[in-house]
Order: sequence, then structure tokens, then C-alpha cells
Amino acid sequence: MYKKIFFPLLTLFLFACSWTLADDSILEVDLKPISKDTPIFTRSQEAENGVKYSLKMIKVSNEPKIKTPPATDAVVLYYGQVKLGFPANEYGVLIDFEGKDRQIWVDPKADGNFAAAPPVQIFKSDRYSAGNVFYAPTPISFQIGYTLGDHDYQVPVQFDLNYLFISRTSRDDVFYLINRTWFYGEITLDGEEIYFGLVDTHDNGTYNDPNDLIFVGRDSDLNFTAKTGQRVKSFTSLKSKTKVHYKINYSYCPEKLILTKDEH
Repeated sequence: MYKKIFFPLLTLFLFACSWTLADDSILEVDLKPISKDTPIFTRSQEAENGVKYSLKMIKVSNEPKIKTPPATDAVVLYYGQVKLGFPANEYGVLIDFEGKDRQIWVDPKADGNFAAAPPVQIFKSDRYSAGNVFYAPTPISFQIGYTLGDHDYQVPVQFDLNYLFISRTSRDDVFYLINRTWFYGEITLDGEEIYFGLVDTHDNGTYNDPNDLIFVGRDSDLNFTAKTGQRVKSFTSLKSKTKVHYKINYSYCPEKLILTKDEH
């Protein structure tokens, strides 16, 4: 009787232990969006203004991509498209220069519904002989979608509109967007808290491009500095304080980081 009970329990115990060991060899770091206090890093001169997008004048009633127009009496608006996420999706942008308040709307879910997001006011910053420059002090939000493995994931990401140029000839009208949202995660390895920050340096709404940055710190104040930032393509493993190595998988960013214990 004893053997009949003991051996099944022993088998169950060994199975549970092996499952635990296997589970501990793969760790997931959940990531959450942070839209302020971006980790410090230096942009290249080419990327200083962000990503450039073109604008064109349209009549709202003649644009098939506008399923639900915003609340405006303007007949003519400026229209542009922003490519974000993975796979890249096109998010519409509308700007009203006819009203008392100059405003910008975005299509936050890329479904043609411009009434789904409140307008953001824009202001003139400079005037040139060739045209006018505007900016928006309030960030613009998109609900960016990602296909990660076998499921879809969406998360809000904010962008700064720090440069918008409208020419006097109604040609070469452009605006620039800079991603202000970074992602934060933390994990405990060998009793030590390790903190991560992921930054989209390409301003395309993804966080695993080769030149995107990962910041790693051991201080809970999250005061990431430029020295702690490394390119995603070169930072592929992490060493714990007991010198255990973990490989880093960015395939599921910005939902999570996956750390796999290197047994070699």
C-alpha cells in the first residue's frame, strides 16, 4: 500500500520540480508605457526633428479614408498619414486652419474615425518668407497595434508635434513627429532588482529596431543616463550578480521582454 502511494507521489514531485526548473529558465518582463521623463540619449542630426510626413489640402467630403469626420465647420483641411506599429499601419491626421482655434485631430485606431480622439490645439511659432511654422504643446496619442507571435496587442503611444510647416504656395507642407513614450519593466535576478527602459529612436512606434535603445539599471529611481543606453542589436544578453547569463529576446516588444537562461 505504501509503495502504491509513494511512487506516484514521487513521480508527481519530480515532474513538478522539472517543470519549475524549466519555467525558471525562461523569464518574462512585462513592459508598461511611460510618457514622461524619457531616458537621456543623443539623437543624430538627421533624426533631430523626428520623422517627416507630407500634408495635402483636401475636402472632407471627398476623402474616402475619413469614415467619421471631426467636429469642425471647416470645408478644407490638411490631411496626412502616419505609419506606426508592426506591421506598420496608416493613421490619418487632419489639421484645421480655418477655425478660430487651429486644431489637429488624429485617427487613433487607424479606422477612419476622427471623432474618437479630442482635438489638440496648435500654435504658430515662427514666420518665414516661404511660410509659417507651428507646433503643438500637447502630445498626440495613437492606439498602436502590434502582431506579436500568435496574438495582437495594442497600447497607447504619445508623440510630440514640434514642427509643422505650411508653405505659402500650398506645396511641400510637412510635419514631424517625435515619439515621447518609452517602456519600463523590472525583474528580480538572484535577489537583485534590475530595471529596463526601451526607447524608440526611429519614431516609428516600434521598440525592437536594431538601433532602438535599451537602458539597464540597478537603481529604483529610474534615473537612466545616456551611458546606460545600448543598441538593441548589440545588447543581446544580461549577466546577473552571480554571473548567470540570460539571452534577451525582443520579439514581443513592447508587450514584454523574454529572458532565457544560457546554459552553456
